[in-house]
Amino acid sequence: MPDRQFYRFMPKRRAFSLAELLIVIGIILLVMILAVPAFNFITGARSIEAADNTISAALARARLIAIRDQAPRGLVFYRDVDTDRVAVAVAGLDPTTNALDVVAGTDVQFLPRGVGIALRHQTGSTYVYRLGNERLLGAIMFDAKGHMLHSVYTIFEDSVLGKRLGLTDDLEAHSGASFYTQPAYMLFESAPAENSSDYEQWVDENATVYLVNRYNGTVIRSE
Repeated sequence: MPDRQFYRFMPKRRAFSLAELLIVIGIILLVMILAVPAFNFITGARSIEAADNTISAALARARLIAIRDQAPRGLVFYRDVDTDRVAVAVAGLDPTTNALDVVAGTDVQFLPRGVGIALRHQTGSTYVYRLGNERLLGAIMFDAKGHMLHSVYTIFEDSVLGKRLGLTDDLEAHSGASFYTQPAYMLFESAPAENSSDYEQWVDENATVYLVNRYNGTVIRSE
């Protein structure tokens, strides 16, 4: 049995005082406050990069499908109401009616949560941005040779895409230039509300712009 004298001369452990505990907690909170912005910056950059990789791979696949089918094929972007994320679907364009719809048997992909996209096209010498709050965000299309296609399109209410967009009427091609297919897109995070007055300016100043090569569909990041 251990000698009681041994325990008698052992140094007693002193508990932490309330002041010391408060200092430690304060240091932990300070480190967390300083680390959160850096963490958000790192993960945000990764989210944009992941979105770019998703779109680049989807564009390459859609271009190959266009060449294989010898018909206009590409990607349509829209906001999915169930997940509140940007959906990317392979779409086809009927050359006789200019009807745009999802290609049967293809999967829908989603951009990372929190990443937004704005597509743009060129009308004359002016870039027109589609920045409305509708579910439809735009489309990028290729012709049978795999070259960029610039064409108006119509989305019928009873089509697969029309139902996903919640259309209550056909979206006609003559509704405006905003319904043209677009050759470039911009990715961004944490933008102001789409109906705010500074939304368009914020996107112009903060979004990362990507240009799609008209001949081979490769994506080029604009510096």
